[in-house]
Amino acid sequence: MVKIIEQFFSEPYYYTQLGFSVMGNGKDENQDHFEIFHNEHCLIAVIADGLGSAIYSSHGSKILCTTAIEILKETENAMLLANKILEKWLSNLEYKPTACDSTLKFVKITNEKAIIGGVGDGWITFLSNNEYLSLVAENSFANQTNTILSDLKSKFIIKEISLKEDFIFLLATDGFSEDIDKIMGEKFLGNINESLDKDVHEFCANLENTLNNWPVITNSDDKSVVIIKRGLRK
Repeated sequence: MVKIIEQFFSEPYYYTQLGFSVMGNGKDENQDHFEIFHNEHCLIAVIADGLGSAIYSSHGSKILCTTAIEILKETENAMLLANKILEKWLSNLEYKPTACDSTLKFVKITNEKAIIGGVGDGWITFLSNNEYLSLVAENSFANQTNTILSDLKSKFIIKEISLKEDFIFLLATDGFSEDIDKIMGEKFLGNINESLDKDVHEFCANLENTLNNWPVITNSDDKSVVIIKRGLRK
């Protein structure tokens, strides 16, 4: 289990950051990675799922998270962002790119807006007051997924969201998201939001227990999830 739990204040808001990653049953290493960064200007969360068929994908997904954080600090333009992440990732790899292939999901948050996106499978979902958004991969198949080595011009997705005072984001790799009923996604995220309001530490303990005792026995995928919540400081 890899996890991070942090709460901080950035007037007039408070932020709660949660990140959990569990290696799939029967695997030798976790091919998922996530990273969360914040300063006085923005908060960035990224999550990457290394391909099971790529022998060094754990290395690739880790480098991809670090690279994406670096580029997202300074770039928001969709195609500049995609190409800069790819170029920087390629230059930082220790092995052949095809042996390190990975998907990517990200969110960059400032006071007034967020940009979300990435390439490949997984899930980004957002809830604020009555606004709900769910972003999942399109044109993906069981034996094929889009990755950072795909045609980024057509496969790299980016969206901008105007932010209200309170909101919650969830980013997840497909080991987590494929077993969640997307039709009930808004209610699912709303329940998470309410649980965090009641007791952050109890929620984290329950989430950790769920990830370690995943109800879908046949699912041996790594399971990673990042949650970012903002509210007005009271």
